[in-house]
Amino acid sequence: MGAPSRPVDDVALLGSVLNLAISAKSKLPHGSAAAADLDALAASVSELIKRASVHTPIELLPSVAADTVGGSETILVVEDNETILTLITTALSRLGYHVLSAGDGPTALERFGESPDDIRILVTDVMTPRMSGRELAVKLTALRPTMAVLYASGYTQDVTSRHGIFEPDVNFIQKPYTPHGLAARIRQLLDRQRA
Repeated sequence: MGAPSRPVDDVALLGSVLNLAISAKSKLPHGSAAAADLDALAASVSELIKRASVHTPIELLPSVAADTVGGSETILVVEDNETILTLITTALSRLGYHVLSAGDGPTALERFGESPDDIRILVTDVMTPRMSGRELAVKLTALRPTMAVLYASGYTQDVTSRHGIFEPDVNFIQKPYTPHGLAARIRQLLDRQRA
């Protein structure tokens, strides 16, 4: 028998399982029984990650690569999976960003109202509860036209294209992504705003 696993190993393994479930679901027809089963698996794995994370020192949780460039801008992140939202928020905060987070569109609108002049970029899942990412982006960019928007989704292109996400001027990142990949994409969009 091998040595017992450490909590950080458990979190990393569970994170890999969660990414696999998200990736597999993106290749299935939306609303299929298999997709529903993968949603249930992802929810269970997310709960296990939360439990394992309680016993893991914060410095051992997955982080971004040492060469990742951060910033001090304010980012609004919208993600309905609480575990993924926590990991994104933690990674971006470690890079110096001020991160506001929400699990759905209406909550994101409230968070935006707290700091409308400070938010430089909206990072939103394409399909979120109670309001799509696209609907949210339209509302927020009407209030702040200079705000960049980055959409994320684990769904296939045919599903997300129904939400207007694959238009030429739309910024998109495919799930699963790494914290480093997300941070690099955010930095690219923020730097483009300055140019």
